[in-house]
Amino acid sequence: MTAETMSLDQLHNLFPAEGEMARLIRDKDWMQTPLGDPCTWPDCLLNAISILLGSRYPMEIWWGPDYLRFYNDAYRPLLGPERHPHFLGRPGRECWAELWDEIGPMLDGVMQTGIPTCSEDSLLLMTRKGFVEETYVTWSYGPIRSRHGRIEGIFCACDETTSKVLDRRRLATLSRRCALAVRPRRQRAGSRRRGDSPRAEGRHFLSSDR
Repeated sequence: MTAETMSLDQLHNLFPAEGEMARLIRDKDWMQTPLGDPCTWPDCLLNAISILLGSRYPMEIWWGPDYLRFYNDAYRPLLGPERHPHFLGRPGRECWAELWDEIGPMLDGVMQTGIPTCSEDSLLLMTRKGFVEETYVTWSYGPIRSRHGRIEGIFCACDETTSKVLDRRRLATLSRRCALAVRPRRQRAGSRRRGDSPRAEGRHFLSSDR
């Protein structure tokens, strides 16, 4: 059974949310992917997708040993036009090849141990819009478990913080420049005060003699 042959009621029951990603998930022919018929997907995956699609915060799912990709509307800008929407349901390594040396071991660690991760304002060099971008992202990986306790995938809440990091960097640079600009004026003012002292003492001495 494909997405085309499944009834609309079945699809809406599985993915009831509105928005572009809910529609794309409903319209995709999942029989052409390793996941197969959505009616056979495990409850833990369906529940995770329901949470993901129902949130306005950027979220993604890495599912199974190939880390197949799911994400919500809020996550789309992070992907850029090169990856959205055709990486929906595709292996994670294909989607983020340039980042895999960094995020691949983190994903493997969560899958193997169940210990979640958290990365704050981490530098990731992403290829987006045809060139490599210096981007900063805060994200957390946590295990998705089946009802039997087996780790089947990874849930990720994430947010691109590039503008915040760059604004903070610009503010720090401006503060340093202001400090450097103020320092010479203070030094000159101090020199003048030190230079006035002998004249002041001299004037006081002369007036005393008189």
